[in-house]
Amino acid sequence: MASCVEGGRRRSSAAVVDFEYIDSLTCYGHFSNDRFERMVQSRREVWFGSDGSGLCRSHFVRSIFFDEEQRARWEASARSAHQTPADRSDDLFAPGCWNGPRARLAAISRLGSLREALERREPISLAAIKQLIGEALVPEAQRASFFALCAELNDAVVSHDAQDQIGRPGISVARNERGRREELIFDARTLELLGTREVLIDGASGYAPAGAIVGWSCFVDRQLVPGLPAGVPKTPGPPCVPPGSGRGTPIRPGFLLSTGYFTDVRPHADRWLREGIITQRDRAALHAQQDETDRIIQSRPEPPPPWEGGPY
Repeated sequence: MASCVEGGRRRSSAAVVDFEYIDSLTCYGHFSNDRFERMVQSRREVWFGSDGSGLCRSHFVRSIFFDEEQRARWEASARSAHQTPADRSDDLFAPGCWNGPRARLAAISRLGSLREALERREPISLAAIKQLIGEALVPEAQRASFFALCAELNDAVVSHDAQDQIGRPGISVARNERGRREELIFDARTLELLGTREVLIDGASGYAPAGAIVGWSCFVDRQLVPGLPAGVPKTPGPPCVPPGSGRGTPIRPGFLLSTGYFTDVRPHADRWLREGIITQRDRAALHAQQDETDRIIQSRPEPPPPWEGGPY
């Protein structure tokens, strides 16, 4: 598959930053107020930077429903009119704000024992392993270890006659976990994770029948690239300190900046405009939002002073 990062550029900085690029097809359930809305199929591209910066790009493909009542309810909602197959959303991350599986895999490599490293964080499960190795460039030396760990889990079933959701053959490891049958499909030769699938064990949830596929992913491209794709602004600031902390700032529909934490967006909006990350219209909207927030805070009545005399 052709990479979407051709023509990408290298960030100019003291330290060279490269990016792990993963392209996948996904389909997962969306819920609102704990009520199922629809299955959303999308193409998802991620760039995990070596400095914790990066980009998450999602392309909406289609909505899927298990019955006509769900379809009618969604189509009658206001939000359905605003989403089309042409929709794309970009979340741009400052350094330290999006370490992803890349940083954790590096830490596991330093610790040595794969099982011990994973058990330090949570009980080992197929669901946890897929989150770690799906959107990642897993070193070849670790792939066999991950596959063996999956196959050795209690009640795991290995099949040498499996396919992912786009028909690629592989070896699957399946196991019942938290009301779902988790399935991981590996390439038989390289043991790279091709895809995942979640099947509902029973229909007690009410939104889908037993045996329904309620989530899947297919990883179609993984590579190390020197930069973000052409046309994407430079990574914003401030960075996240400590790594993984911070806040998200919606700029406009389909564009969000994740950065280190701050309380007043105005100086950052000015900087983002100077750096070409946002437009003049974006800056004006952010200033107006902050002005309105300040007005609301200033209009609140002052709390009464504490009564020093006591209740009696």
